[in-house]
Amino acid sequence: SMAGWMQLDARTETPKLTGSLAIITLDLRPFLGQDDLDEPPTDLRALYKSLERVKLDLQPLDDVDADLQVGVGQWLSLPGDIRYASMRLQASKGKLEVPVQASVEQVPMRGLVVVDARQSTPSLALSFNAEKSPIGGLSRFLLGVPGIDGQLGAFSLSLNARGARGDALMRSLALSMQLKQ
Repeated sequence: SMAGWMQLDARTETPKLTGSLAIITLDLRPFLGQDDLDEPPTDLRALYKSLERVKLDLQPLDDVDADLQVGVGQWLSLPGDIRYASMRLQASKGKLEVPVQASVEQVPMRGLVVVDARQSTPSLALSFNAEKSPIGGLSRFLLGVPGIDGQLGAFSLSLNARGARGDALMRSLALSMQLKQ
């Protein structure tokens, strides 16, 4: 179920989409060209494999501007328990920036997703941070290691990739993760 509003202004050279949406549950697989009949990935390895098959072309980002606020109660198409996501999709002249907040395995996280399709080879950058949170859910989510207890001082994750499609993005993927007590 979804509630909210959207408006498309097509009077300018580049159409602009604005709005605010609240979505109870979100599954992105159909929007990424993935089969929504398959089970969602249950860990990061399975997510990597599924994203490698994504049929999404990033080049059309150049054709629309957007400023869309989106709230998601529960995210079904990603591994782990991801809830209470709030994001603002801002697209202009081929660049998409998405500040995001969400609870990932009961850890409040903040981050930024940037897709830049202004170059001949588009780029993708993600960064996520958490502070002073229980580590158990994150260790299970990121490393597949259950049963770890304790408190996390700080956590940061950054990911960079280049390519117009899922397979190229996954081949160029660079990941960095830092943990502090």
